[in-house]
Amino acid sequence: MTEKEILKAIKHFQAIQPNKDYSKKSRLTLLSHIQPSRFGVRATLASLLNNGLSPKAPLQLASFIAVMALLIGGTYYATTQISPFFLPGLNQDRIVAEAEMIEQSISIELDKLDYFVYVAEQSNDMLNSVASSEFNHLNTTTIEKEAQQLEKVEALSDNELSGELNTLLEQLTQ
Repeated sequence: MTEKEILKAIKHFQAIQPNKDYSKKSRLTLLSHIQPSRFGVRATLASLLNNGLSPKAPLQLASFIAVMALLIGGTYYATTQISPFFLPGLNQDRIVAEAEMIEQSISIELDKLDYFVYVAEQSNDMLNSVASSEFNHLNTTTIEKEAQQLEKVEALSDNELSGELNTLLEQLTQ
């Protein structure tokens, strides 16, 4: 066969149409031989709509509910008990504990930062007072006052001494 003959045959076959009675009879014959599936929600609903309730309907419903309960229970058990070993991101207690640990370390770092700022301010004040053109720290009146305070300190007990030292340090830092 040549190419032209093949194309002519194909066009001839395209023009062939089935008889309407034949197509209807074929469709009904094919559909009558198809058995609905015994499993699946769609097949069960179709059989209920076509045939009404069968004597096995309560058993089918109970088995469906049991399978769904097992699936839901198994999923819950797997996510709460087993998955923390394989998927630690799903364990809420560990996530909360880790978040608290991170918060605590951030708090510690912020406390250190606050202390660093305090020390830097105090150091800056001391350096400014030493570097200033005013010599208040060499003033004879100030030196005499400090000497008197030292004499008082020598006469005090340890408890009174610590209190006086704290007072003196506060005065010097102001």
